[in-house]
Amino acid sequence: MYRPESLIIDNNKLKLFDELNNILKEQKSLDVASAYFNIAGFQLIKDSLSGAQKFRLLIGTSPRTDEKKPDIFQPEEVYKKKIREDLEEEPFERDKKESVVTLIKLLKSPDWEVRLYDRGFLHGKAYIFEKLAIVGSSNFTYSGFTSNTELKNTHLIKSL
Repeated sequence: MYRPESLIIDNNKLKLFDELNNILKEQKSLDVASAYFNIAGFQLIKDSLSGAQKFRLLIGTSPRTDEKKPDIFQPEEVYKKKIREDLEEEPFERDKKESVVTLIKLLKSPDWEVRLYDRGFLHGKAYIFEKLAIVGSSNFTYSGFTSNTELKNTHLIKSL
């Protein structure tokens, strides 16, 4: 079974994306809660995630509502717009396009679920596997997986 080199993942000595890829070699189910998601972060673990039997992602909405009233605020539309804007700002790269195509294909799978948390700002971050959980400060983004000074604690799950 996967045993972390350290119980603390700091994106300095241990990078979160490396640990996620290593864990996904053994554990085929992953539940994620993250305030933010981006394609560049997905690219770092997409090959490992493609082999997952089950993947659930709970993502947050922006804490700003762009002056819309709460009763007409539609977080799904805001998030679609945000992803579109993020992609439009990115330089064209073939591997990024292929990653988007892969993501769309995986999102159509019944084994993949994505939910939008719209009851406030989701600030917590957790990566929960069958027998292991990583809880800390890293979003599901390139920076959250690689370079931000982050702290995550690894917990082995004995039983649920």
